[in-house]
Amino acid sequence: ELLKSRHPIVSLDGVGGVGKSALAIELIKELYASQKYLFIASLSAKSKVWVGHTSTRVSGFSGMTEFLRELAAVLCVPADADASNLKQTVVREMEGVDGLILVDNIEDVDDPEILRFLSLEVPAPVKVLVTSRIDRGLGALTKSIPEMDKSEARDLLAQELKALGFKGNDERPGLVQEIIEATGCLPLAIKWAASLAVSSNSLAEASRKIRTTDATKKE
Repeated sequence: ELLKSRHPIVSLDGVGGVGKSALAIELIKELYASQKYLFIASLSAKSKVWVGHTSTRVSGFSGMTEFLRELAAVLCVPADADASNLKQTVVREMEGVDGLILVDNIEDVDDPEILRFLSLEVPAPVKVLVTSRIDRGLGALTKSIPEMDKSEARDLLAQELKALGFKGNDERPGLVQEIIEATGCLPLAIKWAASLAVSSNSLAEASRKIRTTDATKKE
């Protein structure tokens, strides 16, 4: 609904691990299938990814020139070696076109030229969707992604344990609730708790680890 408004930029905000990227990806899949937009450029500035533990990754672009090259590839236009000419070409190609640009984890973008481009230079009617843990000053229309309630968190933990093939038992009453409290109902933390339970075959051990403050938990 926010993307249907006249506002050019929409931001999905929320704490880390709440599910902003997952929501954005599902939305992009739906919009792609609906063929609402003539083009969709989906780019990620994320430099870390969850794979059972925190791992570094190469972001979708390193700076303004590479960002423009990625847009040019989606728009099927020549990626001119000169950055200023490339920007003009990309902007001209987008003018008057119903398109969507997603930038995931925009808090990891260090190049101010990219932020300026998104907020001031992307032509109408192209929409910009970003996910962010912080306000980058884009003047975006903000949608805050709420944390799950405890019932939803318990359901997610049960689903994750089943999906990972957990064979252990609830060793003592209130253990699941203890884990939920320790995760703060954050989806990413709940998934981590489930992986800890499977690796140790113990919910009690998962609870102990997730309630312990150490370098791994901070990551």
